[in-house]
Amino acid sequence: MLKKFIAVSLVSATVLLPATGAFASEGITDRAVSSSPDVQITTQPGSDVVTIMSTTWQVNASSNFRKTPSPTGEYIGSHYAGDLVNGNETRVVNGVTWVNVYSYKFQQWGWIQASYLVEYG
Repeated sequence: MLKKFIAVSLVSATVLLPATGAFASEGITDRAVSSSPDVQITTQPGSDVVTIMSTTWQVNASSNFRKTPSPTGEYIGSHYAGDLVNGNETRVVNGVTWVNVYSYKFQQWGWIQASYLVEYG
């Protein structure tokens, strides 16, 4: 049977100590831990709203970025295939689904039709 050890780092030396109790439980498998966080935090400028869990979307075709979820909403600019945005709130207006996203390109929140977005990652 393999013995379990805890690695302790002291300044520049590493020491292996035998582990006992809860730390030595059987059946634990090693797993890779990502160095980048899975959670992205964005804030809506001028408000107290903080989005903790958001989805990264990739724009799949040229699309309009608007202030409101409507084809007649104030036009902010255009996103092109390959642009990345973050957001998670959706709204259906007149049968069309819109996603509220933060655009790094325009550095503000707005709406893009969901049909122009593909979940990234």
